[in-house]
Formats: sequence, C-alpha cells, structure tokens
Amino acid sequence: MLKFVKTWLLTVCFAGLAAELHAGCAEYIVLNDQANQAVLEDDGDPFNNIIQIRSTNGTFDTIQFEQPTDILFIAFGGGDDELTVDGESLPGFTADLLLYGEQGNDRTRINHLDTQGGVYSEDPHGDNRLQLFACSVVGDVSAVDGPGFQTFIMSGNYGGNVFVQSPDGGSTIWIGTSLGIGYYAFVDGAVLVDNHGYGPDTVQVSGSLRQDLWLNLGHGDASLRSIFSGVSGDLSFLVESGMSEVFLGDFSVLRTTRFKNIQGSTDVYLVHSGFAQGLEVRNGLGYDTYEFRSVWTPELKIENGDGGSFTKLVEQGGPFGLEIGRLSIMNGDGSDEIVVENGHGDLPDIGSLKIDNGNGNSRTSIGFYAEVGEVEISNGNGFDDLLVEGTVNGRLVSLNGNGGSGTYFDGAFIGGDTEIHSNAGMDYFEFHDTTIAGNTDLQTGDDNDLLLLSNSEFLGDFVAAGGSGFDIFATSLDNIFGGLYYVTGFDWTWEL
Repeated sequence: MLKFVKTWLLTVCFAGLAAELHAGCAEYIVLNDQANQAVLEDDGDPFNNIIQIRSTNGTFDTIQFEQPTDILFIAFGGGDDELTVDGESLPGFTADLLLYGEQGNDRTRINHLDTQGGVYSEDPHGDNRLQLFACSVVGDVSAVDGPGFQTFIMSGNYGGNVFVQSPDGGSTIWIGTSLGIGYYAFVDGAVLVDNHGYGPDTVQVSGSLRQDLWLNLGHGDASLRSIFSGVSGDLSFLVESGMSEVFLGDFSVLRTTRFKNIQGSTDVYLVHSGFAQGLEVRNGLGYDTYEFRSVWTPELKIENGDGGSFTKLVEQGGPFGLEIGRLSIMNGDGSDEIVVENGHGDLPDIGSLKIDNGNGNSRTSIGFYAEVGEVEISNGNGFDDLLVEGTVNGRLVSLNGNGGSGTYFDGAFIGGDTEIHSNAGMDYFEFHDTTIAGNTDLQTGDDNDLLLLSNSEFLGDFVAAGGSGFDIFATSLDNIFGGLYYVTGFDWTWEL
C-alpha cells in the first residue's frame, strides 16, 4: 500500500504539469510560495457545478473551476499554508482529493466532506497537520510526511484503508477525536501507521476499526491509548526503542494482539477489555509494569527481557471479569513481582499460571480471593518469595534457585499436589490455616532453613526433607495429616 499510494501521488504531481486534463474530470492547482490561507468551497451557486479555492488572507485571486469527478490535485507552495475544505458546501463531491505540500509548515482541515473518492496527502517538509472532521470517505486515506513533527486527526466514516507515515520527528495520531456523535472514527479497512524513525509518537483510538490496526512507532517514547473502542482484526504495537505506554479501557480485539518493545521500559494498563484470540507482550531491556483489571482472553503471554518487572492482575467486575485461560510469564534477569488479587467483583479466574523467572529477586502473590487452576513457578538465583492466600484448584509447583526463599501459605486451599524445592540459601516455609488436598513434597536445600506448620490440613502424603545446614521443623498439634507422613534431614524437630 505504501509504494502504490506514494508512487501514484508523485506521478500525478510531476507528470500532471504536462498532461492535458479534461474539464470536469480532473483539476490541477498550484498555489504560490506565500503563506496562503485558503478555503475550498462551492462558489455560491449550488446548481452550476462550479467550486472555488478562495484566499482568506489576500495572497491570491479566487480560483474557480468545474467540480472534477476524478481527481482534484492541490499543490501548496513554499510558505506556511493553511487550507480548509468546506465539505458541507460540496454535497456532490466524488473525486479523489490529492494534496502535495512543499516547504513550510502546512495545516489542512477537511470538514464534513462526503466523497466517493479518497484523500491522499504528501508533505515532505516541515511540521504538518492534516485533520478530517466528521467526513464520509469511501476510498483510502493516506498521510505521508517528511522528517518534521506530524499531526493526523480523523473522525467520521471511512470505507477504505488508512495509511500514516512519518520517517522521523515524532507524531500525534488520533483515529477518532473523543466521545460523541461525529467525533468517533469508523474504518472499514485496515489502519497502518509506519513511523519508524526517531521522535515521540502518540496514537489514540476512539471508535471502531473493522480490520487490522498495525503500529510501528520506531525509536522514541510511544503511547497507545483508547477507551470504548474495538478492533475486529489484529492489533500490533511495535516500539524499537524508548519508553512505551499502552492504556486500553472497555476495549476489544477480535483477533490476535501483540505488543512489542525491543528496548526500553514499558507500562501496560488494561481495564475491562477482551482479546478474543490471545494477547502477547514481548519486551527487551528495561523495567516493565503491567496492570490487568478485568481482562478476558484465552491466553496471555508475557516475555520480558532483563531489567525487572511488575505484573498485577485484578478482578474488578465489569463486562468481562478477570478470565484468562492460560497465563505465562517469562522474565530475564532483574527483580520481578507478580500479584493476583481480587478487587471489586466476582472471583478472578486464571486457568493456568506459569512463571519462569531469571536471576534476581522475585515475588509471587496469590491473594485471599484469587482463584487459579494450577501454578508452576521456576526461579533462578536470588531470593524468591511465594505468598498464597487464595485458591489453587490444581497442582502447585515452585522450584527455586540459589539465594534463599520465603514460602508462605495463609488461609490457602490447594486442590492438587504441592511441590516446593529450594537450593542453596536460607529458606523459610510457613503453612497456616491451609488445606492441601493432594500430596505435599517440600525440600529446603542447603544452608539453615525453617519449616513451620500450624492449623493446616495435608490430606495426601506429606514429605519434608531438610538439606545441609541447621534445619528446624516446627509443627503445632492442630495439624491434620491424612496420608503418609515422612520428615527427614532436620536438625531440630519442635512440636508446639
């Protein structure tokens, strides 16, 4: 799409000077190099099929011509130009509107244009702005800018594809401007933003996109924000380097969703949103934070590079609830924390939770009202914390590397087997007011370790093994052991 639109536009621009254009089919207009302020409108007689470009600051004489049916091409001059298209006065407009900017900072506002054609803009110099307000465009929309700062804003109904490109300098892109009639954007085609250079980029979506949304925001800080909107195709958000932010509220994607930041910190906040065919997040070096409040998806995959991360999953009620079929988190080196908790609403529902932490301290917390199908945790070197206060319906496995660990079960229910193994480092195991329906296998590893049990039920077999170092096993008399009870390798066993 990029090569087709750009080549066609330049061909008309340069070859059109020598072409013989038939009256009523196409019109080619070049403005002078002054700072023009102009309006494209009807000439005042709605029955003669004549439209005009009129200067509002006296820099050129009014240009009148028969309304074209194929192409209307307007080339700005070398100054800072402003063009307003009064679409309400052009009710029968059917042509493609082609805009070509030269030197200077150019501003184009297209209001209420209803056309069977498309809108194409190429402005290779300066800081430029193109806005389409409450338009109805059957064809494609293309805004290709140069290395300056680009502003692109659109609202209304669009039947074709939307393509926005800026090679450098940053951009502000609004697909829909705000909440309200005439301010949303409804796009039947795909939306592609290719801003692969350097500079900060902000993308906002307000409306409905019926095909894919692809965003390549290049180098520099980047932001994607949306509320009360949806994408019927795929959603792809790529940042090559820089800090990135994603905020989506009451949002839905019907196909796959991918967020990727190759290098830089990432902040993702999703609330009351659904991703029908899964959500995948991949990040490189940098500290990454995620907050998922009442998110629905069959699969959520998070892959973080080095630098640490924080992930929080909360049930907050609303149309979706917290319903994640499979949740997998893979972290590189750095301190990582994962929290699953209840907010306001029904119990959270995570079918399976798999966490693979690299080296560095880690913490996993399953809150009092949280409910997970099964849990599997693998930690590298560093001090690792596991806190379980909620419900795990299936098995729970936690394998810790060197560096020590703290494992705390308080008021928890585990429906399957529980297996916790630690290596070198001081390890602390505590079980209070907890029920484990399956078998329990605890291994403390090397160094001095503590295992404490109180008022808990272990309905299957219970096996606890201390390693080298001075290990303490302390248990109260109100515990219940329903199967085989085997404790070995502890230097001191204490019954309260």
